[in-house]
Amino acid sequence: MPLRQHTPSLAWDLMAPVICCCSTLSQFSVESRYYSSALFAGDIALRAFVGYPPFPMAAPTGGVVLILAWLALAVAAILALLHS
Repeated sequence: MPLRQHTPSLAWDLMAPVICCCSTLSQFSVESRYYSSALFAGDIALRAFVGYPPFPMAAPTGGVVLILAWLALAVAAILALLHS
């Protein structure tokens, strides 16, 4: 079941270049979602296995950047619709 929650993210990653015509904003949002997800998951994993985070506020930082990346992708899609 945990893998099903990532299906919309994978779908956006595959459709973003097509929808947004490979705009810089859509590419930035896709890449920043990868890095912010790794930061968030890495912090949670380190806390679970080692007992301490990599640095303070790593998980909240990854979560905020992830939210901003989704918003950037939405803006890129809206801009692509307006320009077409």
